[in-house]
Order: sequence, then structure tokens, then C-alpha cells
Amino acid sequence: MKNTLNANQLENEIHIWSAILDQPEAIVDSYYSILSDSEQKKVDKYKFELLRNRQIISMGLLRVLIANYRNFRPNEINFYYNEFGKPFISPDSDGNNLSFNSSHSNNIAVFVFSRNREVGIDVEKVKEMKDMEGVVDLCFSESEKKWFSKLSSDKKEEIFYKVWAGKEAYIKAIGKGLSFSPNRISLDRRNDDELFIKEINGDEGFSRWKLITFKPHPDFISCIVVGNDSFTIKHFSLDPQFIFNNDIQFSER
Repeated sequence: MKNTLNANQLENEIHIWSAILDQPEAIVDSYYSILSDSEQKKVDKYKFELLRNRQIISMGLLRVLIANYRNFRPNEINFYYNEFGKPFISPDSDGNNLSFNSSHSNNIAVFVFSRNREVGIDVEKVKEMKDMEGVVDLCFSESEKKWFSKLSSDKKEEIFYKVWAGKEAYIKAIGKGLSFSPNRISLDRRNDDELFIKEINGDEGFSRWKLITFKPHPDFISCIVVGNDSFTIKHFSLDPQFIFNNDIQFSER
């Protein structure tokens, strides 16, 4: 592929990609054609066309990005899954693992890629939540509840979504899915509202994880969790219409 991405850069870099999922019908059909039979059966179960099409673009983009990092054709990628459903692919010929994760909310998708380190990503649309306090009581740790309750009302919504995205990203990074309760994760905040992992019940090596929040779009909050070593983050935005045709046009943020 003429625009194969340089996977060697991922040794010292984390690549984040953001995309808009609402695309013309012809683009949706093109992405549907590269999905596996099981993936096609999965999306065909969606009752609402809008949700089905967004899922197709999200799944297809993941295939295309991986294909470009590993110099495969998108429909040649074989996904394997751990016992909790986290996907992975076989190492390359040199034994290097392409680590990846994806998430989508509403019409926004985010993807993260690295090499030989586990990564997790989550994205959430910021919107009014009627039962925020109930979710906090159920899913926040005791230490989080204490400092969250002291926040001013104009801060709570954004911080809530940062915490939630951080918890989801960590759980996805360790590949435990629903088996890992979010209230086992304790995040804390610095004065500038930057979050960090304070404690994780059951993970004595929690300090190795780095948590980073960002906004892929003004109305969305996203978070990545990655092994806490030395790396540079590069964030790209893309248009699925271009990348499917192997003319990867992106803008670095």
C-alpha cells in the first residue's frame, strides 16, 4: 500500500486518530464490504440504520488503519479475542505487537495505536445526565466521591465525564471488560483539572499507567490509558472517504 503508516514510529510514539462516523451511503457500503462475515452479521442485527452505519464505519476504519500500519489488505486482518472480548492481532515477523484500541460515541470515533505496550481509549459525548449522582454513588470510589462532592456545579459535568472516560480507558487497557468494577479505580485531580490514577484496588503496579484526557471535538471528552514510560503523542484527524482509497489525508493536531 502506497501510504503504509510507519509502525516503527510506534516504538516511541502513541498515535491517536479521530473520525466523523456519519458518511454517505456509498462510503458505508465500501466499508461494509471489507468486514468479516461475523462482523457483517453483527451489524446486520442493528434495528436503526444510523447506528448500523456508524458501527460499520468504526469497524471498517479500524481495519484500514491496522492494514496500513501492518501493510495488509483490510479484509485480510484476522482478529483474535481474549476471554473478556478485547481484540488483538498476531505479532509481526519480528515478534512486535501492534497494540490498538477504539471507542465511539454518537458520531465520533477515536482510535489509539502503539507498539509493544497495552493501550486503552474511551470517548464520551458530554450531555446532561439526570442521574449523575446515582452513577457517582455506584461507580466512583470513596475517595473520588469525597473530592467530587466538593466541586462547584459548573465543574461537575465535565469532570464526571473525564473520570468516566478514564475508568473505561483503564479497563480497556487491561482487557478485563465488565469483569472489572469501575469503583476499584480511584482517580484524582490536580488544580488544572488534569486527572491521574491515584490507586487501583487489585493492581499494585498501577503507577505504571499514564492517563491523558483530551477533546477530539468540543462536545466530547476522550481519555487514553497507556503504560507509563517515555513516549510522544501524535493526534490525527481523518476523513474515512480518503483513507479507504489509500489517499491518507490527515491533519496533525
